[in-house]
Amino acid sequence: MTDKENCWKLVPLKRSYDMRSRAILAFNTATANGADRDDALQAAWEAEFHAAPAPSAQSGPDTDTEIEALFEGRAENTAAISAQSAVNSEVGQ
Repeated sequence: MTDKENCWKLVPLKRSYDMRSRAILAFNTATANGADRDDALQAAWEAEFHAAPAPSAQSGPDTDTEIEALFEGRAENTAAISAQSAVNSEVGQ
């Protein structure tokens, strides 16, 4: 891997309108120019990535709160799925 492939950039949890629209435009342009789906998706991802706003100093606490909420929701969903699987297993026996 090159240094360029190891680079990181923080991006928002929720995509902005600008990020989505640039991705769509890049995908459509790439496919119109004959790119295959993989290359078109790469172009869309790069366009969206470059359109991401720079993180602000105030975004830290909100971001942490949003991340915690996402993980809490995931844990609740996992618990519900596990409980339903247990019920289904008992019914099937």
